[in-house]
Amino acid sequence: MTTSIRSAALAAAATLGFAAACGSSNPCLSLAQSYADELPNALTCDPTEAEPCAAARNVVQYEQNGTQLTLEGLGTCLHSVNAAGTSKLDTILAAYQQAGCSFLPAPICTTPKDRCVQSADGKTFTCFP
Repeated sequence: MTTSIRSAALAAAATLGFAAACGSSNPCLSLAQSYADELPNALTCDPTEAEPCAAARNVVQYEQNGTQLTLEGLGTCLHSVNAAGTSKLDTILAAYQQAGCSFLPAPICTTPKDRCVQSADGKTFTCFP
């Protein structure tokens, strides 16, 4: 997941644009939350696979204020994921687009890499970035 730290003016503009695109009931945030909840499953990888993180899907974008993170929506940047874990993400992405939700631009995006890294405790592997 990617955290965007923005100036107050940029955050306000992004939030207003997102709210306008998604309407007052904001199904976009609900869909973005469902996507965020499912994303860890797609990030799990097996380093013994030939291309464990070769697929890419949109990042979840948050606004950070101190230690507080607020979900903004889905971003235009991509994160590497395990292709085997994308079916639910793709269903949510399709619903997000059908609802007319906007993808939020980020000032800088990194290119996704097919890289599966081990957690500090050595128990899990995750696609990065």
